[in-house]
Amino acid sequence: MIKTAFIVKDHKTYMNAEEAWFRFKKEKNGSLLFILIPLGDPANVVDTLKESINDEFWSNVIWFKSFSNYDSKTLKIKKKKFPILNFLLNNIEYLFNRIDTIRLNLLAKRTGTVDAVFSGHRNTQEHLAACLKPKEHYILDSGQTLDKIRPSGYIDYRYSYYSSRIKKLMLKFTGLKIAERKNVALFTVYADSAKTRHKLVRNNQVYKKHLLSTKEKGDQVVFISSPFYRFKPTISLDTYIEYIERIISELNIDRKKLIYVPNPIRETEEDIAKIIKRLGCQCDDRLLTVEAKVAAYDKIPAMCVSPSSTALVNIDVVAEGKIEIISAWHPEFNCFRFLVDWRKSVENDKNRTVKFVEIPGCPPLFNIDLDKYENSVPFNNFNDV
Repeated sequence: MIKTAFIVKDHKTYMNAEEAWFRFKKEKNGSLLFILIPLGDPANVVDTLKESINDEFWSNVIWFKSFSNYDSKTLKIKKKKFPILNFLLNNIEYLFNRIDTIRLNLLAKRTGTVDAVFSGHRNTQEHLAACLKPKEHYILDSGQTLDKIRPSGYIDYRYSYYSSRIKKLMLKFTGLKIAERKNVALFTVYADSAKTRHKLVRNNQVYKKHLLSTKEKGDQVVFISSPFYRFKPTISLDTYIEYIERIISELNIDRKKLIYVPNPIRETEEDIAKIIKRLGCQCDDRLLTVEAKVAAYDKIPAMCVSPSSTALVNIDVVAEGKIEIISAWHPEFNCFRFLVDWRKSVENDKNRTVKFVEIPGCPPLFNIDLDKYENSVPFNNFNDV
């Protein structure tokens, strides 16, 4: 039996693993899913993944809770505030790494060698991957964050340790293994233009495209939230809802066919409930990526709309022209460099079908004097206002 291991740490990396499974495996027998998460589970990964895991893919699902790689939001704030605490916890982390490597060694021994491994590039994931002694090793990544690629041309988390002799010694103490970089391929979910010395496998959402290819088109409209009221306290929830209502009116959207997709991190249950009540629409608050939600619907949505969510591009890649993709452009967006640059990059990409629709009569979000900045882009981001 051919054994293939897939090592993930959260919902997003699990989605990457599904893409790799569909591309290379397509068989439940011998497909092993390892889920490595911090013991404290600060991001509620367990519940998210239990909602996401497709039992038809995996012959065995192995959960591993690590002592290392845990930083809650509260702990991060305290570490910034107290340098001594930061120093102590960072050094204790090496001990936790050492404990986890011993536990992972035992896990790998129980599992035995595998033919191929698909893993993330976090330290514990790479260690388990190396211990499984695969014939082929692929690093799973979206491919969108290219700053992970080091000057060597490879993805290598050890790079941050090279600046200090002490850090090098502590890394050696942990016992963390990493496969020889030239023998590791890079599996990217998106067909990007990453420049790397890794053997590159550009996947481009093949699995989700397959899911959509088997479905007929429906008439639902998916609205992907961009909760500006959570970015700037000067923007009220009521103003944000008025903006959405203006979009609905301008695009002539039937509210009964509208599905509101909230931001699971930024928006509270109370906020979402108020938005849904005001809009009189449906809500999809499942803990999945937007692309996964769209691919899982019984029918292909007729339209996906958002003010500025980058998920529009991801959906456009998956949909291959089957869904009308619209960025509902607020006039004030023209004052922010990161939004203007994003729009230009999308419009200049001949493979993208995202439409940028100017929405007139919008309520002010940032209270910017548009006449004053008619011929300039004054702000880099929302914090500059």
